[in-house]
Amino acid sequence: MTAPAYYYDPWHWQPPPPPPPAPAVVFGELHADGKRVILICAGDYFAIKDTGTALKELTAALTVEDKTAGIISLPCTWVNITQLSHSFTGADGTARWVPGPRLCQWVVEELTRRAARPDRSCYPELPCSWELRDYQVAAAAAVAQLGRFLVFDEPGLGKTAETLIGLEWRRRLGHEVFPLVVITPAWAICDVWAREKAVA
Repeated sequence: MTAPAYYYDPWHWQPPPPPPPAPAVVFGELHADGKRVILICAGDYFAIKDTGTALKELTAALTVEDKTAGIISLPCTWVNITQLSHSFTGADGTARWVPGPRLCQWVVEELTRRAARPDRSCYPELPCSWELRDYQVAAAAAVAQLGRFLVFDEPGLGKTAETLIGLEWRRRLGHEVFPLVVITPAWAICDVWAREKAVA
């Protein structure tokens, strides 16, 4: 007769594996100056150590505020907050991101600002030969509103024109647009910028 599956054999018994450690939690709150985010990690030693390593790899802009308490700060920018929220989802044993109430309010205000259209009364007058399509006006509005914007339209769809109109629109809204860096994939594209700027 064979032993049932639950039979205890003292010669071959092994303890069950330990449960996986609970992932850390990264708490973030907007500093009183409104320019920095304070981060505090909670969890066991190894989870916090892994989270600290991930934070160092995430951005070089980290500042240690209090090493014994594990308090870190970083600049409050849209890029940093987006990276934190997408890097620490709590999935697959990674740390979980928990923004505080002031930081949540900042995110809502920033989303509202980014989604708002700039003042149409400051829209620049187009040269006679230019007629922008709807998608170009939308891209120009994004350049005017945000100042930093990547335009990934296909070649020949008028990225140069929409960028120039957006920069002029931003200037008319009272923002400083210079110094300016234009990155192009080939030297021949620089000729397009010079030609379009001459028309504008």
